[in-house]
Formats: sequence, structure tokens, C-alpha cells
Amino acid sequence: MRANATPRRGRGQAYLSDAERRSAIERHAVAVAIAHYRSLGATEITELGKPYDLRLTLNGQERHVEVKGSTVPSIETIELTQGEVVHARGWAATDLVVVDGIECGPGSDGPLTTSGGRLRIFNDWSPAEQALQPTQRLPGVGGLSERRRRV
Repeated sequence: MRANATPRRGRGQAYLSDAERRSAIERHAVAVAIAHYRSLGATEITELGKPYDLRLTLNGQERHVEVKGSTVPSIETIELTQGEVVHARGWAATDLVVVDGIECGPGSDGPLTTSGGRLRIFNDWSPAEQALQPTQRLPGVGGLSERRRRV
């Protein structure tokens, strides 16, 4: 089965309709981020998923990390949920980790394999309002809606 990847605009994070492929790319990006922070001496690394991907201690300070992965080389825009934006703005020590250019394809024994990618770290990241652009509205519970944003 071939995954459907459709870049939204320009050099942004590609939207993937294949959940298995999307999950493999995200897991790979998180593994790259964990290896990076371990190499810096981070301890107590915990994978959370929401509202951010990793919690860790680095140089005695708790840091929260949002990780984004993509097969697109040199992405310039990413998609964020409203929860990710709110959390990053409310927690001073938040890093954004982007791993782009990840290779993903079937392995020799069938399951998807991932490799490579370019690691970029944005330390003490807080998304600025002028950098955010709503891309879609998603139906929510009880008439509420979650807005996805691209930065």
C-alpha cells in the first residue's frame, strides 16, 4: 500500500493519510530527539504525547519538548494543535524539535522502516501570534472546536 502524502503549501510539513506511516515518522523523530537530549546529559526523559511529546531534566531544569517529524526535506512550516500552542506559551522551558527529511519505506521483511533526517532545535520556543495561521477547524466535543495552526 502506498501512503498518500500531500504537501499543503510550499515547503511545509506534509499531511499523510496513512496512519501507520505517520506514526512511524513521529516515532522516529521522537527517538532522534531523545538521542539528542541524552547526548547533552538529559535525565528523567518521559514520553507523554499530549500536550507535548517529552518531559526531561537537563542541567537541573525541567524542559518540555514538542517534536515534529516529516519526510519533506527542509520544511519551513509545521502544524500545531491549539493545545500545543497554549502549552508552549505557558511553560517557559519548551523546546521545539523538528526532524525533517526522514526516509520511510518498507523494510526487507515488510514492516515500515525509518532512517535519517535533519535535526533542528529551537530552544525556549514560544509561538508568536503573528507567526500562526489557522489552517482548519475540527469538530469537537459539545460544540467546541480545536483549531490547528501552522507556524
